[in-house]
Amino acid sequence: MSLKNRTSRIAGLFAVAVAAINLGCGGTGAPTSQKPSQPTITATLTAGTAPVAVAVNTATNQILVAGSGAPGGDPNDCSGAPGTVTVIDGSTTSTTGPVAVGNNGGPYPFAIAVDAASNTAYVLSRGHLIADGQCFTDEPAKLIAVGGTLPSTSTVTGGVGKGQGGQNMALNPVNNKLYVSDFIGNSVIVVDTTTNSVANTIPLGFSPNDVAVNPATNVIYVGGAGNFGIIDGATNALTTIADSDSAAQLAVNPTNNKIYATNSGSNSITVLDGATNSLATVADPNAVSPCVIAINTTTNKIYVANSGSNNVTVIDGNTNSVTTVAAGTAPCGLAVDLAHNRVYVTNSGNSSGDPGSITVIDSATNSVAILIDPKAVRPTAVAVDSVNSMIYVANNGSNNVTVIDGVQ
Repeated sequence: MSLKNRTSRIAGLFAVAVAAINLGCGGTGAPTSQKPSQPTITATLTAGTAPVAVAVNTATNQILVAGSGAPGGDPNDCSGAPGTVTVIDGSTTSTTGPVAVGNNGGPYPFAIAVDAASNTAYVLSRGHLIADGQCFTDEPAKLIAVGGTLPSTSTVTGGVGKGQGGQNMALNPVNNKLYVSDFIGNSVIVVDTTTNSVANTIPLGFSPNDVAVNPATNVIYVGGAGNFGIIDGATNALTTIADSDSAAQLAVNPTNNKIYATNSGSNSITVLDGATNSLATVADPNAVSPCVIAINTTTNKIYVANSGSNNVTVIDGNTNSVTTVAAGTAPCGLAVDLAHNRVYVTNSGNSSGDPGSITVIDSATNSVAILIDPKAVRPTAVAVDSVNSMIYVANNGSNNVTVIDGVQ
């Protein structure tokens, strides 16, 4: 996978996810006491330089935002400010930070995973490749544990990849492990979240892109060019399945034990049956460059943002039939609001006058609404606070976060 595609994909991850709106820094107007009937922008909050990831800690009602520090979110630009983490109080929308978690020129944070049980967020930062006249540094990828109150941070013991090796990560609540895909090391690094140290390194034999966990089966899935890796969470035993596509970004539906992977090269989705390890391919003729996936586990619908065709593919998980829904320019992020049966899509826009927008899909009808924050540029990552029905969008080009009230 090219560096450009990997950077584009990262801007849409985590993602991992998972997995994220107000007008004006600190807000331009107080929320009314009456809840809106449709999603409504309520505030815009400052959030470090070039935010690329956002995640919600539902146990503490905190929202964590990773700022890459890199101009335009490009992790190969060594002129960037230090990477940061900002914490938003979900009750008051007050912010703490941004607190630096890197150095000028890297490593750049680009993904967040929240362990609500231990009140810890893990921030994955990547260094630089020594190639193509870039920075000629080999700043190791880092995994930083962030406590509930900043600036309490610590680097996970053991290291999580060389240069840009740390690619993505996923938490497994069953065994208290965090799995990090190491693209350059051709491995998965297993972090014990009870000690915040590296417990194991699992060689794969291929370069992994993304990693996802099925907590219902305690199985970890790793996607890479030409392969799926399937790891037993109890034993770390690895099974490898050949796949002709790229498996760039993964999502797991624990309800039906299906795993979905985007294939940007073939404009398709691979479906892995977790019960049989068999593969199927789903294609939307209207889709170009599928980049990120989100799943509504209640309705068994799968949503795929297609950055090259400005739309979203909706897959029926029972039949694999597809429907295409229009989105904005260059959709790159997705989050599902299960409580209100909606999907939020970040449209990053372009350099020709489109600063970006948010598409809200009504999952029952596939009708759409458009939200535009006039202070937002390049909406990138989105996360849903399922407890308080709030949505948070990281705007990479304007160094802020849009806050949306999603209550019907």
